[in-house]
Amino acid sequence: MIREKGMSLAEQSELVKIVKRLEAMQDDRSRNRQSRTFTMFGVAVCDVTYLHDEGIFILVQLDNSERYRFDKLDLAAIEIYRCLYDFQESF
Repeated sequence: MIREKGMSLAEQSELVKIVKRLEAMQDDRSRNRQSRTFTMFGVAVCDVTYLHDEGIFILVQLDNSERYRFDKLDLAAIEIYRCLYDFQESF
């Protein structure tokens, strides 16, 4: 694994976990709509839905109900990571 400047290995592994969950959503064809909740300290931080027919991720931040649409997995993963990081830093 290539280490990004300024990112610890623990941070990289968190991002890898997020990417793997998003890939699993894309791979699961049992339903058109796949949803996952991302949590920190047992608190739901954001919900993500993948729509197979459109090929997009919809992210909803649960603290302010902001919604984002992404057609690229990596951009969705970065935004999820940012949401989790911001939540963690709020303590």
